[in-house]
Amino acid sequence: MRASAWVAGGVAALALVACGAGTGSTRAAGAVGSTAVRASEAPSTAAAATTAVPSRPAPVGGVRVVAVGDIACEPGAAATPLTCQQSATATLARRLKPAAALLLGDLQYETGAASEWASFGASWGKLGVPLYPAPGNHEYATIGAGAYYDYFGARAGPARRGWYAFNLGGWRLYSLNANCATVGCSAGSAQERWLRSDLAAHPRACVGAYWHQARFSSGLHGDDDGPAPLWAALQSAHADLVLEGHDHDYERFDRRLAGGAVNTRGVASFVVGTGGKTFYPVIRREPGSRKVVVGRFGVLSLTLGKGAWAWKYVTVGGQTLDRGTQRCS
Repeated sequence: MRASAWVAGGVAALALVACGAGTGSTRAAGAVGSTAVRASEAPSTAAAATTAVPSRPAPVGGVRVVAVGDIACEPGAAATPLTCQQSATATLARRLKPAAALLLGDLQYETGAASEWASFGASWGKLGVPLYPAPGNHEYATIGAGAYYDYFGARAGPARRGWYAFNLGGWRLYSLNANCATVGCSAGSAQERWLRSDLAAHPRACVGAYWHQARFSSGLHGDDDGPAPLWAALQSAHADLVLEGHDHDYERFDRRLAGGAVNTRGVASFVVGTGGKTFYPVIRREPGSRKVVVGRFGVLSLTLGKGAWAWKYVTVGGQTLDRGTQRCS
């Protein structure tokens, strides 16, 4: 689903918003938080007031990965401060020295056609570490997401279905397909049955998953009910973490149940749609929303450790705007 109408009308006036805990109240785009500053990497007093990071958390040893979605403009599109920054985010990712990259969909705009993948290939395709993709809605603008599956081959999972699992750093990770109208995500669907079966067959102390369309988001697209059965399956297996894209912002949530309630028995989640394409506004703060950053391209750096994990959201200018640690459930 495209948000081109908002982008065309409002992206030139976009301001940075970096907020702490949400109130759940409805607010107009651009009015979330106490202070708004221009969308640039230049530090300022106003930016420091709204993006201050808590004291450094205890380190977690493990495997470092980066995660982000909504990445590459079509070939020939000019980079500006507000769009087409896929090369800058790829450079940042290399600087963070990850062991792998988790790619959260909409990796190549506008249609994911074979002729467009040169743009992703020239940026994130040169990262030099294993890429673990999930398909977005823009990939499916090409019939069956055919060019996406051709580009990634076996790395995109078997049978062009768009879901697969792998082990990394002692974790079991699931790349899932939230294009639910196309592939099915409902209870009893092939994807949901496979997920429950694999979770039962591969018990782990720490479990994470990622896909494109966000189950919960304060951004332009908002909540997507489609992946709720996948979330419920993960929740039943005491999964720890879900990563998503689709809305072009950064947002961190407390643990939530599949139906939306904030609950320690739920799953923590991040929206990281800041890979380079454009920015979207925050429309309202969702329950459990703990941090929102709008107007800063960047990536989520995760350290997947034994029994715990750490995160930090890093911008292309090198600023860390959010960080913390959490124990696995």
